[in-house]
Amino acid sequence: MGLGMAIRDIINPPVTTPAAPGSEPEEEDKISCSRHTPLPDNFIAQGSDKVFINGQPAARSGDKTTCDATIDVNENVSPNVRIGGGTATVRDIRNGKSKIAMFTGIIAGML
Repeated sequence: MGLGMAIRDIINPPVTTPAAPGSEPEEEDKISCSRHTPLPDNFIAQGSDKVFINGQPAARSGDKTTCDATIDVNENVSPNVRIGGGTATVRDIRNGKSKIAMFTGIIAGML
């Protein structure tokens, strides 16, 4: 991998999981991720392919966001609700690896 491509991937991470053809993401699916930069905006990218809420796949624990983070449950989640089905991807998922770590690794590899 050339230096130019490495820098491009740091600034604009490659898509690791493309959205399904014909899927329609919603603007209201924004998330706040403490591990990734707020720009570009991050969204819920996956959900159930069988259960829909307001016409959108219901996101579950373990589904991914556009920054490659995994949705995790906390104590505020109902223990008696289960959402089944396979996984539908409605937005592209970018490589979520730390850009600083990637850049440091590239520089260290060049030395």
